[in-house]
Amino acid sequence: MPSLLDLAGLQDAVPDGIDGISAAPTLLGKPQQPRPFLYREFSGYGGQQSVRAGNWKAIRTNMSRGNLAIELYNLTEDPGEQKNVADQHPEIVEKLKELMEQQHTKSELFPLRPIDAPAAKPRKKRA
Repeated sequence: MPSLLDLAGLQDAVPDGIDGISAAPTLLGKPQQPRPFLYREFSGYGGQQSVRAGNWKAIRTNMSRGNLAIELYNLTEDPGEQKNVADQHPEIVEKLKELMEQQHTKSELFPLRPIDAPAAKPRKKRA
């Protein structure tokens, strides 16, 4: 929506609460202001979450199996994401983890297990 409104000359008409940005500069061959980060999640393929900020990319995979470990890649030095450097940069992992938590919206239709799954209800004892 921000792109369409921008292209129509209605930049000020973007409703409050829209988190998108206009891609109009790119479409018009002008410099695009970089986003501070890109967040993505997908409940399929075992549950996935990723965030990219600058040259860093943090990812979680196989979340439906309880995996909450975050892998970290420096895309400038490792564009093929072959060397996980999370152990060498715990402060960056923590910052990107916080972004994952802030950007995630709980979904009952497409849950990211284990962070969206409701807590297991205790079984009632039979008399």
